[in-house]
Amino acid sequence: MTDAAVTVLDGKVVERRGELGVVETAAGRFLALVVSETDAVEVAIRADAITLTAPEDAPPADETSAQNHASGVIRDVETGESIVQVTLDIGAEAPLRATITSSSYERLGLAPGRETVA
Repeated sequence: MTDAAVTVLDGKVVERRGELGVVETAAGRFLALVVSETDAVEVAIRADAITLTAPEDAPPADETSAQNHASGVIRDVETGESIVQVTLDIGAEAPLRATITSSSYERLGLAPGRETVA
């Protein structure tokens, strides 16, 4: 579990904001860096760039610098010596993978079947 997993979601750019684009995916809309003029894109999300929060503790979008939020249900957990890879069903064909510390996993009380916000 030493490689950072990457989730790739197919999407369509539905709005452009300078270098950023609003991308519609099966899991909802994501704000992403869009480097070409094409509308068909892939959104790549690195597992080590994701934070997890209980739904009731998730800050409103206007109170954080995080541009994207995805709600999901934990489907699988792979534990390492000091990290945990959490697999979330976010409503897309590809699951979202998040790599967090073992202490965060325990502190947040995460487990398969639990809802969370990434």
